[in-house]
Parts: sequence; C-alpha cells; structure tokens
Amino acid sequence: MAVRDRVRSRALPLAVAALLLVGCAGNAGGDGAIGTPVGSGRAPGSSPGSMVANGRYAPSFTPAPCDGPLFATRLPKERAGIVCGMLTVPENRDRPDGRRVVSPVAVLKATAPDPRPDPVVYVSGGPGDGALEALGAFAESGRLAEHDVVFLDQRGTGGSTPSLDCPEVADMAFDLAEQTDDPGTENARMSKAYAGCHDRLAGEADLDQYDSPSMADDIEDLRIAMKAPPWNLFAISYGTDPALAVLRLHPDGVRSVLLDSVVAPSSRTSPLAGSADGVLTNIVAGCRASATCDAAHPHLREDALSVRDRLNATPHRVSYTDPTGAAHVANLTGDDVIRGLFQAQYDTKLIPLLPQFIGALATGNDGLIDAVAPSLLGATGSGSEGAGVTVLCADRQQIDTPLDPNVRTQMPLTGPLHLAPQVPEICATWKVAPIDATFHSVQRTDVPVLVFGGEYDPATPAAESGAVAGMLGPKATFVEFPGLGHVATSADKQCPLGIYAAFLANPSTAPDISCAAAMPHPAWG
Repeated sequence: MAVRDRVRSRALPLAVAALLLVGCAGNAGGDGAIGTPVGSGRAPGSSPGSMVANGRYAPSFTPAPCDGPLFATRLPKERAGIVCGMLTVPENRDRPDGRRVVSPVAVLKATAPDPRPDPVVYVSGGPGDGALEALGAFAESGRLAEHDVVFLDQRGTGGSTPSLDCPEVADMAFDLAEQTDDPGTENARMSKAYAGCHDRLAGEADLDQYDSPSMADDIEDLRIAMKAPPWNLFAISYGTDPALAVLRLHPDGVRSVLLDSVVAPSSRTSPLAGSADGVLTNIVAGCRASATCDAAHPHLREDALSVRDRLNATPHRVSYTDPTGAAHVANLTGDDVIRGLFQAQYDTKLIPLLPQFIGALATGNDGLIDAVAPSLLGATGSGSEGAGVTVLCADRQQIDTPLDPNVRTQMPLTGPLHLAPQVPEICATWKVAPIDATFHSVQRTDVPVLVFGGEYDPATPAAESGAVAGMLGPKATFVEFPGLGHVATSADKQCPLGIYAAFLANPSTAPDISCAAAMPHPAWG
C-alpha cells in the first residue's frame, strides 16, 4: 500500500470523473450538550501562559469565529447552528509546557426539539484528512439531528498547527502525473520528495507525537475541555484506528462507537498491493451474475487488460489547472486506469457503472477522459501528506513487510500500486518512533460497538471489519452490506443509516439488522 492514499491521485480523478458523466451562530439550533464553547479550561492556579498547574496540564477549548480563515472555506456558507472553537493541548504530554498543538473544532448543533445530551464525534479517515470538510454533508442530510456532532481536525491535518502538510510531495505528484517513467523511477523521485518534507518538518514539530494513540488522547482531551458527557464515536476508515485507541485508553469517556470500514490495528499495508486483481475479479464476477451485464461485456477482464496495455504503450495526454490556477499536463497510463478501478469502488454509486467504463475504453472511447479529467486532476495533493506518512510509519512500521518484488509478475494488475513509495521503504527515511506494540491488538470492550463493512470495499474488506468485531467481544455487532463500497454510511442508503440511528438511540440493545440481507446487489450496467 502506498504511504498515503492521496498520492494515488493520478488515477482516481480519471475513473471517478469519467463514470460521473454516464459568522458562527452561537448556540443556535437548540440547546444540545454543547452550547457556546467553554472557556480556557486551565487548571486551577495555572498562569495565563501555561497549561500546567500542580504538575498537570489542562486542555483548553476556546471560541473562534466560524467565518475566520481556519473555518470559512471549509464549512457551509450557511453557518447558522454551527459553533466553532480551538482545542489546545501539549504536543508531547510528557512535556506539557513545551510546544502546543492547536486544532480547529466545529460543532453542528442538534436541530431536534428535544436534543440528546450525548454528542457524536466524527473521526475522519486518511490518514491525513481534516474533519471539518465533512460537516457540510451532515448538515445537508439532516442525519443525527438529535445530537450535536463534533468535528475535530486531527493533529497535523486540516487547519491544525503545527501543520504536517507536504507541498514538496504535492508538487512532485503533479510532476509525476506528466511523466511515464517506470514505477521504480517514479518511486525514487517521490521518496526524495518525502525526505525533503521530513527534513523540513523535523525542525517544526516533534514527529514522534503524531500517531493514533496521541490522536485518541486529543479526542478525550476535547471531551474534558468541552465538559461533555461520555460521547459517541463515529469513525470511518483510518479513523477507526484512533477510535479503537480511545476505547483502549479512555473507555469511560465513550457511550458508543461506530466503526465503519475498519482498518484493523494488526493489518499490514503491503498485502493490499495484490488486491487490485481481487477488485477486478469482484467486478467480473458481479457482471457475470447479471445476464444483462454478461451479455453486454462477455470479456470484461480481457477488455480491462487490453485497455491497460494500450494506454501503457500510448498514454492519454490531458491539460488541467491546479487550485492555484497553475497549468499542468498529465499523461494517463493504463496503470492509472487500473488504479482508478480500484479507487472507484470507494464510491458505491460508481460500482455498477464500472463494466460500462471498461467497455467504453476498450472501444477506444477516450473522450470520457478528455471531458472530465482536467477539472478533477487538480485535486492531487489534497490532505496532509506528512500527517499521513507519520501515522502510517508510527503505527505500522513494526508489523509491515516489504512488497514482494515479484508481485507484478504474479499479479499483473498490481503495477499501479507501485506508483507511490511503500511503508517499509519510506519509513527508513521518515524516522519516527513506533507506537507501543500492544496497540496492534484489539482489546475486548464493555462499550457497545457497531461495525460496518461493504461487500465491494477495495481498501478495508468486510471480512477484516467482521474479524475486528469478533475480537471486540459480545458488545460488538457486525453488519455487512451487499453492493456497498468503502464507508457504508456515505452511500446514502437508508439501511445502514437506519441501523445506526437505532443503535445510537439505545446502544445497549442490539439493533435490528435484517434490512441488510434484503439490500440488492449492484444493478450492473
């Protein structure tokens, strides 16, 4: 697996875009558990410039304007019912008077007439993704209207300081999009960009303090600073790792947990390099099970391989601009297309369209690429690359293994997954301390946990999510959803959202999950 999901970005816009063608309002929105942000939260007897009193630190949560620079571009234009603030904690909790981490927090206030007292905390994925961008989707959908929903940028990401952004890596990603070098050459150039970012960040932050257990401590410190009761964790993808760490370190602060598309603490990243073959196998098998799809695309795997070979031999050139307006050129190869098939299964809406996409390209219809890729290739480099690689190295370097050098021969479709450095090699230069080995196991818990997995999830297979649920013990309930991809709650399907709503209302009672068995498989195109 690449060190950072978002350095896969050459292919993601290609597949997804082509398929898509075929002033803060105080405590408005009701009196929930969290009203106007609480004050400094300093320990009694501490001085204004210190977080420490009597040998202990106290996290602080202070108000901030929602139309300020850290929030305005990341929140909906309509900000009624949103409260903003900043969490301040020590970067290194063993040195509480040292450098501080300051992270933006936004609270979407409950809109129900009789809101519940226990907030829901959204724990974002990545690793390296900020959380605040997700608020708009929650606000628009009206989901969880009975609860305040809290969005915290994890340390190093989003608008937090110190920032672990790596413009060196983003610039290199734009540059590599224009190249058609062999994976080894591209890998070496990207590794050099990461090394340059590491050397710069090492003088700006203590990189040993940016791992999943530290983020778990931040979540509990936010609860303490906001004077909130035990709350509910809503964790997706990589966010399930810090959520599991919260369960281990701070169980008394948690009422319930949703783990949607689990990254198991014991999972190694390198086996994912072979999963591109499995992803295409799933698409082919699903299409063959549909008489209509099988008739329209009887040679789907062969078509995909022919597209790969054709575009590897003659990459497709497109021009685009990045968010700053700078002009770029990308040469999209067949490996990029295969990588895009892998990433497209993150989005449930795209899964049924993949046979059509492969079929169109197999007939030479590259106009799909010309029509939409330029507007989306500019997304390259979003997220915090430095935060992503720091977390992966801290959390995974003890258990990961080098990629089999023969994997491309053994599994021809895995070539695209060589396009970014792998964890073992990048961590040799991105030197951070590993987390305690006990965090690689899943601890049984007395806290109610709901675990979701999607049938077509390419990154966190449903079987892995189910295995984690089993390790958590009898208080955990696992649900696999037919036809869904990565992050079941993002699929805008009533079944997963309804199951979660019932669980959230009464976590001590196992929810009715019968709707999952009745969900249809993809309506293949």
